[in-house]
Amino acid sequence: MPGIGRLISRDWYEVGRFLGPSISELYARLPLDRQLELWRAAGIESVEARAMSLGGGVVIGGNRA
Repeated sequence: MPGIGRLISRDWYEVGRFLGPSISELYARLPLDRQLELWRAAGIESVEARAMSLGGGVVIGGNRA
């Protein structure tokens, strides 16, 4: 992510430098399957995760019970 950001601008490079490790840390603590479990436990139904931007992001959604 930082490498792509560097092609766009210095600011996007810095965003990528911050987000990359932050996202990795989140998934180390809460793998996607666990995140989906937590959504369901919070009363969200039909929880789905969809990869975006060639896997650079994940959108999670569902319906309130």
